[in-house]
Amino acid sequence: MSILKNTKLSSIKCVMGCHQFVTIREVNAEVKEVKCKNCGKEFGIYDGISSCIPLDDEMRSVHSSLVFSQIKFRNRNIMG
Repeated sequence: MSILKNTKLSSIKCVMGCHQFVTIREVNAEVKEVKCKNCGKEFGIYDGISSCIPLDDEMRSVHSSLVFSQIKFRNRNIMG
């Protein structure tokens, strides 16, 4: 019975915006992709502008582009 109560309480917390995040991927020093342990929703957290928005395919694509350009920039600086 306590598991059911904890599940309901967790759901209420998520509806109120009190998610319990775990990091899925660190895109860079200021951008992380996270997932709520309770409801499973995924978000992008942006420390530079203090925001948290739902993560969708478009944002994942933007994040992947950021990672690619960071790798390309690092390689360019190392090589020459």
